[in-house]
Amino acid sequence: LLIIYGRRRVGKTELIKKFQENKEHIYYLCDKTGSEKNAWKMAKVISSFFKDVTPAIEHGFEDVFVYIKSRIGKKKIVIALDEFPYLVEKDPAIPSLFQKIVDEVLSDTEAMLILCGSSMGMMYEHTISSKSPLYGRKRGFWEVRPFLFKDVCKFFPSLSLERVIEIFSVFGNVPAYLKEVNTTFSIKENIKEKILKKGSPLYREPEILLLEEFREPSPYQNILEAMSEEAKLSKIANKAKIEAKDMPKYLKKLLQLSLIRKEQPITEKKTKKTLYFIEDNLFYFWFRFCSKNLSFLEEGKEEFVFENYIEKHLPNLFAKGFESACKELLS
Repeated sequence: LLIIYGRRRVGKTELIKKFQENKEHIYYLCDKTGSEKNAWKMAKVISSFFKDVTPAIEHGFEDVFVYIKSRIGKKKIVIALDEFPYLVEKDPAIPSLFQKIVDEVLSDTEAMLILCGSSMGMMYEHTISSKSPLYGRKRGFWEVRPFLFKDVCKFFPSLSLERVIEIFSVFGNVPAYLKEVNTTFSIKENIKEKILKKGSPLYREPEILLLEEFREPSPYQNILEAMSEEAKLSKIANKAKIEAKDMPKYLKKLLQLSLIRKEQPITEKKTKKTLYFIEDNLFYFWFRFCSKNLSFLEEGKEEFVFENYIEKHLPNLFAKGFESACKELLS
């Protein structure tokens, strides 16, 4: 049993697919239709894999894995369930059911079961935490993180270091965002075409991610918008119109998603001097310059927004990216 988790768009699915190449494997992407329907859909996937009729599924996923066991014998096989938290969301008993599958169904097989998910809080609580029924069963668990700056450089081998820093400063270090960059465009053209233009790949992407992660995303949007200009907790709370006493619960979830980071004086163990910063560069860019100008962008006035609200700030933005890259490379 392997657990793979990490924020959305970071490349978990791509990693699993790459690992599965040239191996016997079954890959199933879970959805939010409930465990019963997902078990039936997965049964169709495995029947196709084994070139067999769809097996009868009376007891959900347990029957699915009993069927898999009956067909694989002692053969090695990779079975990956992507977006596992979707199952847990609809059926809290799922972790206990998969404990039974691991302990009683797959224990004497050569199967590798991979459970993968983007909802980092749910993945931790239901697969990694000591309170989870699956605790102690895993052979390994990995958080897939965004690229380091040196990896971003490898993403653009033909570009100068200066141009890579410009891209990194705006698009950050998430593979799915970097894939959208057109290396024949200037940084201005990339910003306008890939982020500001309505309907473009990254238009409102940070807001969409928050919507996928939280039932009520507006407090998080307000906090990130405030954090793009302020770093002290009291000032962020004031600007976001959220009471300071309520801030920790929101900050904890943003920290879990690696969207923000906190910095404290190295000489002080307990301090009120903690500062908070947006960790993801695309999120910083969006909430600093774009979310406040959404009315203009919805009208298609990306040139106006760029010239009046973004262009003059680019040197400072690139300096911030350069500093971040230097910290990493010097260490």
